[in-house]
Amino acid sequence: ADLFPPDVIDELRLLQDAVQPFPYEEVRQMIEAEFEDALEHTFMAFDPEPIAAASISQVHRARLFSGQPVAVKVQRPGIDRLVRIDLDILKSLAGLIDRRTKWGKYYSFSEMVAEFEKTTLAELDFTHEGENAETLRKNLAKDSGVVVPKIKWIYTTKRVLTMEYIEGVSVRDLETLRNWGVNREAVAEKLAVSLCNQVLRDGFFHADPHPGNIWVLPDGTLVFI
Repeated sequence: ADLFPPDVIDELRLLQDAVQPFPYEEVRQMIEAEFEDALEHTFMAFDPEPIAAASISQVHRARLFSGQPVAVKVQRPGIDRLVRIDLDILKSLAGLIDRRTKWGKYYSFSEMVAEFEKTTLAELDFTHEGENAETLRKNLAKDSGVVVPKIKWIYTTKRVLTMEYIEGVSVRDLETLRNWGVNREAVAEKLAVSLCNQVLRDGFFHADPHPGNIWVLPDGTLVFI
């Protein structure tokens, strides 16, 4: 927020967890295709209303047959095709810049896009995200007051990611934190220290630490989603 004007920040903030959701029927179809079974046979309860929607997926509350509440991240139908179309456009533009502009002589835009393509396509496989979350959770177990939700691997595929549901609020919800009596300065310090530990100590860090992915519990515990 210290780099762009407020109106631009407000628009960018909408991409964190308030993108237009896709219909529940498509959510059901995606889950049933991934698990090759009826949704009712996979989850004891499933809330049709998403609690968050982002560019690649949206998240629903659900309950396992054990009774445990979980958060289920479901990939947007057709997003793979759309991402590949966008990447092809980017590759064409990068090649044009490399060939036709002076900047292309100094920077290899095609190599930048190739790296971006590699990481973006990997992001479409939720098993990679689950593995990364598990690694981050083990690393942060060394730190007091910082947690990462556990992945439920039996209920996770390339396009559906299931994790334990943690009841908290976004770090940007200052009013709730104030009502809970949470020491916000302590939370801010804990967040800064954790990010430094991830980069400098572990060499493995959360790559998307926007407020939609950083939650706080009533006791001040920091949660990386």
